[in-house]
Amino acid sequence: PSTLLGLPVVLALDTDSDPSAAGPPPDGIADYLDPDQDPPHVVERLLSFASQRHAVFRTLLEAESQLRAIVEGISDGVMILDERDRVLYANPAVESILDRPLYAMIGAPSPLSLPEDSPSVVSFERTSGEETFLRISSIPILWERRNARLVTIQDITAERSIQETLRRARDEAERIAGLKTSFLANMSHELRMPLASIIGYAQIILEGTETEEHRDFAGSIVDSGNRLLETITSILDLTRLDAHAVHAETRPVSISAVVFEATAMLSALASRKGLRMDVEKPGGDDTVVTDPSILRRILANLIGNAIKFTEKGGVTVRIEADDEVVRTHIADTGKGIDENFLPTLFDEFTQESSGFGRSHEGSGLGLAITRRLCDVIGADIRVDSTPGEGSTFTLTIPIDQAWSD
Repeated sequence: PSTLLGLPVVLALDTDSDPSAAGPPPDGIADYLDPDQDPPHVVERLLSFASQRHAVFRTLLEAESQLRAIVEGISDGVMILDERDRVLYANPAVESILDRPLYAMIGAPSPLSLPEDSPSVVSFERTSGEETFLRISSIPILWERRNARLVTIQDITAERSIQETLRRARDEAERIAGLKTSFLANMSHELRMPLASIIGYAQIILEGTETEEHRDFAGSIVDSGNRLLETITSILDLTRLDAHAVHAETRPVSISAVVFEATAMLSALASRKGLRMDVEKPGGDDTVVTDPSILRRILANLIGNAIKFTEKGGVTVRIEADDEVVRTHIADTGKGIDENFLPTLFDEFTQESSGFGRSHEGSGLGLAITRRLCDVIGADIRVDSTPGEGSTFTLTIPIDQAWSD
């Protein structure tokens, strides 16, 4: 024997000098040369092929070593089971997950009862009595020329614990939200009834007294009571919207007709402030299928807000219709909205001017309610504003194609 390129090589030149060369080649000999028949170039070629095979063999050994290192280093358990579910191989993670030594598992029946479906989550009791949850996957493979199954095991006990904690937290949050909704609805109702009586008696006093001081007192009670009643009503409406207790009753509605109703209702408020109010309606059908009362309230809120925050100039309502949507633009010449406030414009209880020195009264619920009412009827609302020049709110309502056809 000799060595060529790190390979074991056996050369049998003749049977007389090396009696071991006589007869069949020994086990492990891949190529055999007959010195009487094989010329030198054949010898060279066979040695080259042997070198290449050895290189491939070494590469396979290295790949196997790397793969074994990976399998034995991962945190997921890996087992190979034979046809009778006996353990042929298990990586160290199996020992940790199942709380059983490897030497006791190799060759023994699998400590896991494998589910029929893959992957599946099963409950497993460790030797300490602790319950764990395992995600198990299984696929058929060939292992050392025999049918086997590759089983991967993940310990998801911590994951299940987190999910259960989140579920309990979600249930508790929903319970508290339900209590809040019920509380606000009940309290709003309980406050509105006596407040309406207070306002009513104050109005009677206002109409029946001739003393100027008493009239001022009664007028303050009526004004303050109406503001408080408006706030309570807004809270009740917001509560009903959050509880999805408001439902649209749709029918064909002319947008321009509802706009004229809303502007007529608010024209006196605009006149008291010396503001003009214009309605622009180009030709074309502006009929949509929606809830007219909800639409009327949305437009009244937007137009009323425009009047409230405008001190000079006026408010213009412009209606545009095409084949798919009807857009209503409510533009004012007020002070505008700062761009930093725009992202929170439709949030509850938010106003750009806040604190005791705020420029306008209000609960900060009007636009929040408007946005939710838009959601009920499937409308979209957007705002464009330039500080010092004014704001434009755009209400977009899709046309029901079944109706328009």
